[in-house]
Amino acid sequence: MDNLLSKEIRVKPNGLNIDCYECPSHHCSLLKYCLPENIDLINNRKRCMSVKKGQQVLYERTLVDKIFFIQTGKVKVYKTGINGKQQIIRLSKTGDILGHRGLNRKLYPISAIALSDTILCGLEVNDFVNVLQTNPNLAYHLMMFYADELYYSEIKTRNLAQFSVREKVADALLNIQESFKMSNECESLGVILSRQEIAEIAGTTKEQVSKNLADFKDEGIIQLNGKEILILDCERLKGIVGISE
Repeated sequence: MDNLLSKEIRVKPNGLNIDCYECPSHHCSLLKYCLPENIDLINNRKRCMSVKKGQQVLYERTLVDKIFFIQTGKVKVYKTGINGKQQIIRLSKTGDILGHRGLNRKLYPISAIALSDTILCGLEVNDFVNVLQTNPNLAYHLMMFYADELYYSEIKTRNLAQFSVREKVADALLNIQESFKMSNECESLGVILSRQEIAEIAGTTKEQVSKNLADFKDEGIIQLNGKEILILDCERLKGIVGISE
């Protein structure tokens, strides 16, 4: 479980509210790219909240009121389609932004659920926009982030249309590992997901995911310890989806 409250974090009397100047997270975009004079505004205006694993963070088709930053934790971002079928579109971790797809929209177009115990720092949309307009570095970083999201979205659209089920499952495992890896080692995915959640990333069914995971295990590519998946041969997994170094 993630270490949610470091001893270095000061919790204010009005509830959980982490002091930006004492925050142990070095990945937050606001801290990395914001002008010093705006940190005080953010520190005073933001609101922090703690959510448990499995708790809903954002709901589709609800009014856009805040932009969130993950102080610590893991979150899955998804859209709901026909008959309530979910499609996971992004896996987010410590330092990532949430709710940005709601900028220039009245309603959030996505939903999000915590994959681990998570702390979020929320800033009112108007406050975030004001900070964005006075911080060229932050605006540039956000623009690059949107460009990356569009790039990976185009790749995923192509893969969903052209990949076989085997390739889709292999690609999903690599994407999960890339999103949450704790080190340069390829073995751990960094998170435990259900077969259904992997299917929602891969764009297939949980039955197909189970079948292909069993095949990968028999081939010595992965190891299964209950719900935990360890990648034993990263190069062979990359070879399935045609990735070369």
